[in-house]
Amino acid sequence: PERDESGAWHLARIIPLSSAPRAHTLDDKGRLWILTGRSVIRFNGAELTEIHRGRYRGLDPDSIALDAAGRIFMGMRHLVVRLTPARRGRLHEDWLVPPWCTNVDLETCACEPGRPE
Repeated sequence: PERDESGAWHLARIIPLSSAPRAHTLDDKGRLWILTGRSVIRFNGAELTEIHRGRYRGLDPDSIALDAAGRIFMGMRHLVVRLTPARRGRLHEDWLVPPWCTNVDLETCACEPGRPE
């Protein structure tokens, strides 16, 4: 919140996002990386850039980390999503799950042992 000239409080939009932020981190260049339920966004202090759009809202994303190779790791319920730089500035998405999780119900996000149907 901020105070206006009359001294009254009001909310100020600082960074307009398309979805609620779930997690964030800073990289070594001081840029803010924001994980929402819909995407990964980078903020350089002046502008927002949507880096990747995914369907993560039902997976309860709650953490984001970057490594020196430029990969982005996002923690969610029973899995981690890894985004790896690929050709032409795109990112390759891998879903990392425990070895016993061979069947994922995308409605409930539950991992179950056994073969997918």
